[in-house]
Amino acid sequence: MADSFPFIKVDPADYKILGKPDPETRIHRREGSPDQIEEWADKVFQVAGDCVSPGGGIWYADVSRAGIYKAINEGRLTAFGFHITTISRSVFGFKRKMRDTPAILIPVSECKAWGKIIREKTKNKTLTLDDNPGWVDERTYRKLEAGPLLGKYPKRKPKK
Repeated sequence: MADSFPFIKVDPADYKILGKPDPETRIHRREGSPDQIEEWADKVFQVAGDCVSPGGGIWYADVSRAGIYKAINEGRLTAFGFHITTISRSVFGFKRKMRDTPAILIPVSECKAWGKIIREKTKNKTLTLDDNPGWVDERTYRKLEAGPLLGKYPKRKPKK
């Protein structure tokens, strides 16, 4: 897949702004102040084009959000992350580094390419409980795993 997949090419000169990729993955991480996130986001959009959060990638790739994160961690998708950090003082006067929720962006072009590969693999195929392709979208997973209740909660008998 690595030979034919259209990965985003990141110039090593941009590592100062985007962050170095983690070993064996394509996750570029960076920490900085709230003032630096604008510069980081501008560079991400310049290098990767249109980007979405991993939750937004499900619309392009037709997989679950967990599938997106698994692909990111296995190095099958490129991701750019930014942690907003601030230095604060504890009650006793010690300095500590506080991290806010990270911003994570993935390129839409990679999500579309991955979705195309998945659609080609699943063309004219149906999934059964005996099949375990390792990835299904959330709606199909719920249908397969629901059993006789079909995803509905059982009705409780009224107490007497």
